[in-house]
Amino acid sequence: MVNPWRDAGSLSVVKKSATTAAYTLDHAEAISNALIDSPPAQVVFCLAAFLGLRPGEISALKWTDIDDEHSWIHIRRAAWRSIVGTTKTEESVASIPLIEPVRSMLGAWKIQSRDARSEWVFPNRANKPMEMGGYCKRVIVPILKKKGIEWHGLYAGRRSAATLLVQLTGNAVASQYVLRHKNLATTTAFYVKPVQTAAVDGMKLVEEVLANRKALKESEER
Repeated sequence: MVNPWRDAGSLSVVKKSATTAAYTLDHAEAISNALIDSPPAQVVFCLAAFLGLRPGEISALKWTDIDDEHSWIHIRRAAWRSIVGTTKTEESVASIPLIEPVRSMLGAWKIQSRDARSEWVFPNRANKPMEMGGYCKRVIVPILKKKGIEWHGLYAGRRSAATLLVQLTGNAVASQYVLRHKNLATTTAFYVKPVQTAAVDGMKLVEEVLANRKALKESEER
């Protein structure tokens, strides 16, 4: 029996998938500096842009997850619309290095937020995890709009963290570890963004290698 729908075509226009954004280091620094008068907002952004945390993981952070002494941040759970649950994948439950200046930002925010006496790093008025999508719209976006700085969301920060790690290390393994992906292919396909300067630097390295190849020199002389 022949499937009558096998050769049927679709009349609908196929939409191209939107290009995902990633902040450059300069852009991320500009956003961080713009948020300096709103410490929790600055910390939220930097956790995404420099440590690669997902919005739900930032929302569900507890102060007990922050190991200042040994400079680690432990990802144990995630929250969606203030409802606490498990992380996106089993691999997402992990510990990642807590680096400066994010460590100092967290320390300063901890001192300022002590009066709330909440176990959550970013509690809402009901003392539940802050919903990051709404928080960004209410707090971060208006500040950046007033200062003329583009905003592409927290996931763009996560992608910028991955891209920066690849630029600095020369491979995607560090990015995979920090983003806690099960497969390296996921990291390289969706989170590491091409950077023009990296391409230029890479081609210069190729040029240097080719310049030292005896066979190519001989062919030029002929």
